[in-house]
Amino acid sequence: MVTLCTDSQEIKSALQSWDLADQVPVLLTSAACSSRSDRIASVLPQLIKLSSANLAAKNLEIDKLWILNVQGDQPCLDPAVVKCLLASSGQCLTFSRSAIPHMRDCMT
Repeated sequence: MVTLCTDSQEIKSALQSWDLADQVPVLLTSAACSSRSDRIASVLPQLIKLSSANLAAKNLEIDKLWILNVQGDQPCLDPAVVKCLLASSGQCLTFSRSAIPHMRDCMT
């Protein structure tokens, strides 16, 4: 399920004009949010409520919920996104915007 979180009534209206409002819920956030993470955190209860209903319809548990934070002005996931190297226990060992493992330029 995709949910749009925005502080822009203009973006919400555009989505509705494309007849996507039934397929993509829109949660309006405060313009005071200083980051995308703050924006998501500010509507987390509503996101969980929407997602729980969607997961229940598919007989899935809430632990199957993923929140993917994608910038509206950069909608394609690019290689510069933060990646996490996980230990076999599931704990994060390191974060990197570079490829993991990082390939340094080599002189041959």
